[in-house]
Amino acid sequence: MRYPHTTTPRRWGALTAAAALGAALLPAPARAAPAPCPARVAVPNVAIGAARKIVRATLAQTCGAVDAFWFVYGPGGYVGALDFVPARAGRTRTLVLTDAARPGGYRLLRNGAYAPAGAVAQANDAFAVRLAGRAALVAARGARGRVTVRGTVAGYSPRARGFAGRAGVRVVVEYRVAGAWRAAPATRTGAGGAIPAHAWTLPAGTAVRARTTATATHWGTTAATVAR
Repeated sequence: MRYPHTTTPRRWGALTAAAALGAALLPAPARAAPAPCPARVAVPNVAIGAARKIVRATLAQTCGAVDAFWFVYGPGGYVGALDFVPARAGRTRTLVLTDAARPGGYRLLRNGAYAPAGAVAQANDAFAVRLAGRAALVAARGARGRVTVRGTVAGYSPRARGFAGRAGVRVVVEYRVAGAWRAAPATRTGAGGAIPAHAWTLPAGTAVRARTTATATHWGTTAATVAR
């Protein structure tokens, strides 16, 4: 007895073969094109602590480029150009900034990278410029292990062409006996950059440090000492 809508084994085999042939004829899924390898230049963040600052730019990767060029722009506009001719990974170029350079973000804008076969993808990058900061800390031990910590915070001043105390800077004083650092509540520096005195009862050999927060004009800094 035959049943309707039933495929015989021979018929089933024919359908399976046809399906396999159809699958073989279908185009393979398109593979995503690999991301282009961009030529890239690296410049570290810059702390200006003198009338002139030499900044080193390093060609981080060439991606086959034989020549590569970037423009440098800061908050005030065009700063200079970086030309890597010939382009070799690890090669450096220098950029000179003065203490009149405006603090803020600086951009490295691509201006062409070339290989014998044609143009090479190139990345834009960035770095930041601020004035340098300094801090100094002193820990004096008194009776019964009482340690008093004082210090000063200074920053480079283009007007003075040197470092000067900075009032109103946020500062955190911390100590560590063992394990994690323990912080006193944040305070602000007084006249001349003086860090308000902090006092604790601490064992000899305790590490003490003060950390300042970066501002729009100056980098933050850390000063450390040991309570002896």
